Order: sequence, then C-alpha cells, then structure tokens
Amino acid sequence: MKTRKPRIRKVRRKLQPIALNGSDAGRYLGISESMMRKMRSDGSGPPYKTIGRKIVYLRSDLQQWLENK
Repeated sequence: MKTRKPRIRKVRRKLQPIALNGSDAGRYLGISESMMRKMRSDGSGPPYKTIGRKIVYLRSDLQQWLENK
C-alpha cells in the first residue's frame, strides 16, 4: 500500500505588474488608450519606456505623474 504525501496548497498571490502597456496604464489613470497615445505624442503624458517596439509605463511613474498633476 502506497502512502500519499500530504498536498501542500500553493498560495497564489495576485502580484501587481511593475510595467503596464498603454491600455492598462490608461485604465489605471482613468483615461482611454487613445488619449494616452495623444498625450505621449505631444509630451504632456506620463513618462514611458520602450522595450523593442513596445511602449510601457512604470507603475511608479504613473503614480508620481498623478500626484504632480
């Protein structure tokens, strides 16, 4: 007779991502993705980074931009 090992339940934490795409960043700020693009093109939006062809916003930069607005 085989004895079973006790199952250890994995706890999944819902981690907040550090970098957000334009759509998620817009949702975080409460504005549309198209408004994010417009603000990015005219320089009035939050700072962003490019990773290859992707544009990402750091959560800390978004929070700081909101506080300074």
